[in-house]
Amino acid sequence: MLDLEGRQSNRDAVGARVRVEAGGRFLTRWVEAGSGYASQAPHLVHFGLGNADRVERAEILWPSGQLDQPEISGVDRLVQVTEGQSRN
Repeated sequence: MLDLEGRQSNRDAVGARVRVEAGGRFLTRWVEAGSGYASQAPHLVHFGLGNADRVERAEILWPSGQLDQPEISGVDRLVQVTEGQSRN
């Protein structure tokens, strides 16, 4: 799971696109607002990686247009990413 915090974009990272490559598969998720119970879904981005034991690559395209590529070590954990702190 990724917990995103925007700096140049909105603080909740609404509209950010997150793409990961793990186990030979590419998975994409978007941070949305107004979904979930009573429109209060947490802004966490969750990926089910199946049998993959690592994330080969991750990239976040923020609403500001900035692209971050954080290093994600391991799986089955919560990773916090702040906009602009993992540029590549």
